[in-house]
Amino acid sequence: MHELEERIRSLIDAGARPVTADEARVTHKSQEPSQLRSQRSPRGKPLVLFSVGVLVVALALVVAGLTVTRKGLSGGVSPASAATFLKIAAKKAESQTPLIPGPGQFLYVRNLEAARDEGGSGARPWWFYVQDISQEWSSPTQLGRGSFESVGQPEFVSAADRLAWEEAGSPLIETGYALTSPDYLDVGALPTQVAKIRKFLDSQSGPDFATDGMQGDGKDASWEFNAATEFLEAGASSKQRAALLRFMATIPGVRYLGSAVTAGTHRRGTLLSSATDHPGLEEQAVIDPKTSMLLEVRQVIGDPSAFPKPSAQALAKGLAEAPLPAGGIGSYLDPVVIGIVNSTQAYPRGSPPLPTPWPYGTGREPLSGSVYP
Repeated sequence: MHELEERIRSLIDAGARPVTADEARVTHKSQEPSQLRSQRSPRGKPLVLFSVGVLVVALALVVAGLTVTRKGLSGGVSPASAATFLKIAAKKAESQTPLIPGPGQFLYVRNLEAARDEGGSGARPWWFYVQDISQEWSSPTQLGRGSFESVGQPEFVSAADRLAWEEAGSPLIETGYALTSPDYLDVGALPTQVAKIRKFLDSQSGPDFATDGMQGDGKDASWEFNAATEFLEAGASSKQRAALLRFMATIPGVRYLGSAVTAGTHRRGTLLSSATDHPGLEEQAVIDPKTSMLLEVRQVIGDPSAFPKPSAQALAKGLAEAPLPAGGIGSYLDPVVIGIVNSTQAYPRGSPPLPTPWPYGTGREPLSGSVYP
């Protein structure tokens, strides 16, 4: 048992290099969590599909106090259930001062997230990780603004990707996508009564709230967990957050996994996990037990055996990507700054400087090494 635990720990103890601490440190102007999930398409969680030749970003997961049980990984520190934790967190949220923009004001949210991108051409492209910064100025009464851009330096997914890049002459790596502005969620209309949350979420439209043809039973427990975190990220104020946390406590199958560190901003919180409709893939949330703040949402490989294993020949020819290990993160989003501002050009007082952007079509040197061997 000890040997197995050490093997699992070795898989999840490595981490991909983020932007600097000054660039990505978390600054909160109140105790309100608010994140916006933006990406290369308009707002929404990345659909993480794993098959031969189709894999997404993988960054290592650092989890503290792991023990191995018949049910898999657990915190091993406390017998607390997910529902118990969420109810306690909801009480903390209720007692906090709301962070709601008044007339002429906007709720500002800055997030750090990671995604995978492809470089090169021909039979053997190379894959690398890129971090992005999303920003949103939103208001329940007036038009806001959003932005999304790459930052930091690229890092290869595997040693094979670095080798392919070197064989191609080690060119500068370019970002390979156009940027889009996110859509906005109507956070102001979110109910504060738990009994009304499910109906409200069901009434929402857009890619985050629709079934995608791969979700089996449609708007099931996995969908509920996903939809609730979307509003936690989008600026749910204290009483709304309390209602969302209590709603999440009613979702069947949500597991309490003890303490974890966020992949992007390296903050410690309590890890909750929900199965998805994609076998072997889990949706996870990291919540600060002291403030009830949502620190991270991520998609994680729970069971690597549930995904096809490509042949050595396919890997060598670049026709497939290497499978991710247990605990490999498919995507993550972390909050960086939140606060109230008076215009769509302003930042909350005390906000850290924005990291140097990586404009679309420009090249950068990669970091040394790779995330996986």
